[in-house]
Amino acid sequence: MVAADCMGKYILQHLEEALENHWVQVYYQPVIRTLTGDLCGLEALARWVDPQSGILSPATFIPVLEEARQIHRLDAYMLEEVCRTIRQRLDANLPIIPVSFNLSRYDFSSLDVFSLVEDTRQKYNIPRDFLHVEITESVLAQNAGEVHQEVDRLRAEGYEVWLDDFGSGFSSLNILKDFQLDLIKLDMGFLRNFTEKSRTIVSSAITMAKRLRLKTLVEGVETREQADFLASIGCGRQQGFYYGKPQPLKDTLALMEQEKRVVEPRKWCHYYDRASGEIHETNSPLALFGMDEKGAIRYLYTNGAYDNAIRHMGYTLQEIQYNLNHPENRDALRTYLFCVERSRTTHRPESYVYIDGGDYVLVRLQVVCEMNGHLLITTTLTNVSQSNAQIRQNKMDANLRYLYSMFDDVNLVDLKKNTIEMLYANNNSSHVSSPRKFQDIRTALKDFARKRIFEEDQATYLAFTDPDTVLARIQKSPTGRISQLFRCRNSTGNYTWRECMAIQLTHGDSSQIKYFWKDRNRRFRGASQAFLDHYGFQSEKEIIGKTDEDMNWHRDNIPYRQDELDVLQKGITVKDVPGECIVKGQLHPITCSKWPLYWNGQIIGLMGYFLDMEKLNRKLRHELPTPYDDVISGLRNRQGFLEDLIHCQEDTEGEARLYCLILLESCFDNYLKKSYEPALLQDLIRKEAQIIQNLAGKDSAISRLYNSTFAIIRREANPEESEALARKIQKRLQAIHQVNGNPVTVTFRWSIVHSTDPLLKKKIGPSQIYRLVLKKLREE
Repeated sequence: MVAADCMGKYILQHLEEALENHWVQVYYQPVIRTLTGDLCGLEALARWVDPQSGILSPATFIPVLEEARQIHRLDAYMLEEVCRTIRQRLDANLPIIPVSFNLSRYDFSSLDVFSLVEDTRQKYNIPRDFLHVEITESVLAQNAGEVHQEVDRLRAEGYEVWLDDFGSGFSSLNILKDFQLDLIKLDMGFLRNFTEKSRTIVSSAITMAKRLRLKTLVEGVETREQADFLASIGCGRQQGFYYGKPQPLKDTLALMEQEKRVVEPRKWCHYYDRASGEIHETNSPLALFGMDEKGAIRYLYTNGAYDNAIRHMGYTLQEIQYNLNHPENRDALRTYLFCVERSRTTHRPESYVYIDGGDYVLVRLQVVCEMNGHLLITTTLTNVSQSNAQIRQNKMDANLRYLYSMFDDVNLVDLKKNTIEMLYANNNSSHVSSPRKFQDIRTALKDFARKRIFEEDQATYLAFTDPDTVLARIQKSPTGRISQLFRCRNSTGNYTWRECMAIQLTHGDSSQIKYFWKDRNRRFRGASQAFLDHYGFQSEKEIIGKTDEDMNWHRDNIPYRQDELDVLQKGITVKDVPGECIVKGQLHPITCSKWPLYWNGQIIGLMGYFLDMEKLNRKLRHELPTPYDDVISGLRNRQGFLEDLIHCQEDTEGEARLYCLILLESCFDNYLKKSYEPALLQDLIRKEAQIIQNLAGKDSAISRLYNSTFAIIRREANPEESEALARKIQKRLQAIHQVNGNPVTVTFRWSIVHSTDPLLKKKIGPSQIYRLVLKKLREE
């Protein structure tokens, strides 16, 4: 007891010295991805290497610091060291491994936890997803109110919060009910005796976590038997002495290299999290496949029921995987790949039946994730012939054959657009191996009749499918469909009777005319849904009671104002008047028509509609973008930005109309490029562009200049409003923490130049104002 007291005093007296001299060192224990065996994380653990007393275990100094309420100094030091190390590896272009660090319950009463974490991260300029916050059940149970707020702040800003030592306290289920968390961490102490009861507890905890959409990690793994069990129940990550003890970083990485474990690239983290989440406890045969961009298929996971089903069919997993990549039966593979493609596009499960050695095998699959050119496919199979003794009777056999051959082809016919699109073809259809869309319905039907329909039936088939009469015949039918039998050629070249059925899916579209109506004061009183959709309005409330000047969406309001006054005061009709209008951040050429509305002989308002010539011109050019459009974001590009800026300056010359130029630039472009594929980066740009459009697109011209750098040209009545808008956009952009489930840290800076800026000359050129706003951005 005396020795313990002396050691406690020594720890408190030398804490500052230990931190300054780095006697406290960060040891790292590896976290392994169960599905791949790759290194997907590290836990940072404190070790006090004292020059006098040697290595002090955490059990020696942590309770002392907690009791003295000094633990926050150690935790802040550990966070600083972790961030410094990550920054050093970033600068050296070395692989980055996410690190989890622990916070004590006393940290939440001693300091502002969120500010500590965020300020330290910003100091070293590292992405948030490289830091994971671990807190124990006791933290959440004893400081529920204040901790709840801090946990929510951390998660809202893009940090993952992990629940450590799940199940060791007395309120685990209440915590899961009351707190939003990202991962639960179980201690393998549950399996120390490795009994059936302990296995059931761990398996149930993993299953519950997945149903709550929580990721899973088990620590304390010590044996191969434990590791294999955790893999069988779908535990996402593992940690323990079986994989490596806590050591200095260089020693841990050396061990991983020795064991041939690679660092999991950042771009695959979400993919394998999704994969782990799809593994669930079931008695049905379940497999998880990965398909790469070249179409190569490999197993990621199979459960025991699947292994048994494959074995009973006379195969091994290796043979199945080989057959999927080197098929002898190409029709079966074609069907499988067709269903994969269908599921990929529809985001729904697909199923088919095939015959193997006289058995009917039902396959259900779904593409649950598409990332980096890879597909994640869940697959279940049922040997229907052996599933139930009663349904192996002749009736079952006949019904299966009927269901399997009910439809050879499913096509979607659009009479208005004169298109016919093949949605499905089972592998008995010899004429197609993938979906196709035909532009001319009659030509497609004649071609099908010539190739597939028995010669004597071709005239009858074409009459049945006649586009001029088919809709009327369907509408007259009491069943809402029409059908007829024809002899159709199958894949063997023989003709068999097949039923052709036609069903009407829709009864027409709602009006796409962009019309509106106003009162005598030129204020909007309503508009069509097409009008609202075109501008991106959620409801009429955003325009009702406002004039065009209030909306600030025309380059020049004067001609439109005069036209409306002529309609309201003189009763004339104006038709196809050209002009320009801002639509979702871009200037579009439009033509507008307006006419008076009368009541009891008096003009009470006006009605009108407009045509977007930009969209019309694109259709005429087969949807090709203009030289001024950015094909990724849908905004204007650099050339379009210069044109908009020139027009804005021309419109304001000689007038007291003010405008500003706002520049927003992302600070993390280069590292994001190293981490993720171009497709994801483009999705991020589109997400950023959409946010800017939503906030500024109704009265500003928006362009993407390069990477994630955006320019906003805005007419302004109040400079403070424009600056407030820039801050609001910055805040919303920095609230992007995920793209397609992948973690990102987005940091934007902005600058603004007003047309009244004294640094600008009287004759403002586009290059002058752009150079000034760029200079201000670089000086930030």
